[in-house]
Amino acid sequence: MGLLPEVREGTGEPLDLSGSTLRTVSGYHLEYLRNIGVASSMSVSLLHEGELWGLIACHGDAPRRLTPEVRAACEFFGIALSLQLAAVAEREQADELSGYRRALATLLARLSSQAPEALLRPAPDWSNSCTPTVRCSCAVRRWWRRAARSPPRCRGCSGG
Repeated sequence: MGLLPEVREGTGEPLDLSGSTLRTVSGYHLEYLRNIGVASSMSVSLLHEGELWGLIACHGDAPRRLTPEVRAACEFFGIALSLQLAAVAEREQADELSGYRRALATLLARLSSQAPEALLRPAPDWSNSCTPTVRCSCAVRRWWRRAARSPPRCRGCSGG
């Protein structure tokens, strides 16, 4: 027997059961579980940024009813594991960004130590000059501003 009514009055949309604690699965999945000898089944969702990331699926060969306390403990475990997985992902991202920063710092150090001195000096008339070198300098200056540094703004072109 399906859900009655099949759609909600007023919206015409099906009822959202995603927050429901106990619900059945599709008939196809139930048939699959019977075919592989599963008599009891439960799952715990693992979420990342509010979306399903994974699933802990538990199957048994005999019918089994779990108490509300056991179900709550399983749900808590899923939440705790989801938070731990998010922390690991954030740490990996932070490590990756740190590696990028180190590589960029190394590159900038090499460029500044090997660049001819003329490239490191500002143009003679910085505020009115807009040569290709200055435009390039403006692009570098925009990057420095984004990196929380504040060199003077180039007024000679729109790139500053």
